[in-house]
Amino acid sequence: MVSPLAELLVEYREGDRVGRTQWIAATRDNEATRPDVDSALIPCFARTVVVPPLRHRSEDIPLLATCLLRRLSSGREVTFSSAALRHLARLPLPGNGHQLSTIVREVLRTTRAGAVELDDLPPQCRSASRRSLTPLESLERDAIVQALADHAGNKTDAAGHLGMSRATIYRKIRDYGIT
Repeated sequence: MVSPLAELLVEYREGDRVGRTQWIAATRDNEATRPDVDSALIPCFARTVVVPPLRHRSEDIPLLATCLLRRLSSGREVTFSSAALRHLARLPLPGNGHQLSTIVREVLRTTRAGAVELDDLPPQCRSASRRSLTPLESLERDAIVQALADHAGNKTDAAGHLGMSRATIYRKIRDYGIT
């Protein structure tokens, strides 16, 4: 697919530009670099820009989250509270814009109107782990957060619901940074 895409991009770039106001942009993950793809596609673009990951631009997260909310809300009157925006800005967001978009979509599934508060954020936002979690750890963290929410924060009841001891749930809450 790389060669046909490169040909299409070159054809577009060299085509008649009269009245054209469209841009074509592409993104790539630096960790998934493929030299063959880069050498075929990068020359098709007039400019390249390196954008640091969101975890290095936390001040951009509130604006991006607000724009995504406005764009994805289908005209509903939904906003983020300042506390929710501050919390989003503290998240590591290893998935960058895609992960932020997923969070906003999850919020919109449960919030029809009004201000999105801290408690309205999905389970993945309710921890401040200092390391990247494995998929299994993420599922466990989300299950603990949901059990705590279902049991009004009662850790003993949540632990029983999950089939773990009270000591284990306390340890996992601390390990995952669940607030």
